[in-house]
Amino acid sequence: MKIILVDDHNLMMFGLRNILGTVPEFEVVGEATNGLEAIELFSKISADVILMDINMPELNGIETTKKIKAINEDIKIIMLTTHDEEQYVLKADMAGADGYLFKNCEKEELIEAIESVHNGVKYYAKSISKDIIEKIQQKSYIKDILDSEITKREIDIIKAIAEGLNNKEIAAKLFISDRTVNTHRTNIMQKLNAKNSVDIVVKALEKKLI
Repeated sequence: MKIILVDDHNLMMFGLRNILGTVPEFEVVGEATNGLEAIELFSKISADVILMDINMPELNGIETTKKIKAINEDIKIIMLTTHDEEQYVLKADMAGADGYLFKNCEKEELIEAIESVHNGVKYYAKSISKDIIEKIQQKSYIKDILDSEITKREIDIIKAIAEGLNNKEIAAKLFISDRTVNTHRTNIMQKLNAKNSVDIVVKALEKKLI
């Protein structure tokens, strides 16, 4: 079974390489340190399974998964991450991921996950709650995620807020009304769970929106 590793931490990559090297059926055929590298690598190298980090420079793991699945939907992708928040698990599923594991998992679970997805069975870390698994199975989360996505126009508003512009100045810059700016600002605060303009900028930076 041919495997590609995608992670921006050398130590993590080294550990995975060593663990997978103990399994005769596994062969690490390529490594990438960010999403763009992963897409380029995948276009050149044939693989069965990709172990994908989420937080990476250039392009995060969820967006990379979407792009690779668009190229070849048959490739199996397991998110291997430290993020245990529900939103990440659901977004990974929506992107087309076949499995979701935590980086502190045992060797046996990693092997089990790889073998499961390779056989066409989705795999989720044992610590992921039944409620989340149920949402994934029923796809009941999709509308909520789509509603919570930050739009391109909202990104423009956030950038203007980061520049220190007030609603009137933002309206003039983007050729929209003050009322529209205020509506966008309210929606942004709800989506980012932000309390004020400073909080909007801080959380946007944390999520690498700007």
